Amino acid sequence: MKGFNLENALIPVEEIKDGGPPKDGIPSIDKPKFLRAQNADLGTQDRILGVYENGVAKA
Repeated sequence: MKGFNLENALIPVEEIKDGGPPKDGIPSIDKPKFLRAQNADLGTQDRILGVYENGVAKA
């Protein structure tokens, strides 16, 4: 299944469904714009992904 080794799958392989965007279907973010946290306009239901590396936190 698309190059993944599923021999130790925890669920039956026949129950795994293909899906999602095609190869290269999600464009890269080449020049992200970063804001200070207090300047971000987020709603109460918005979700973010946080990253902390080398003493620098970004979300």
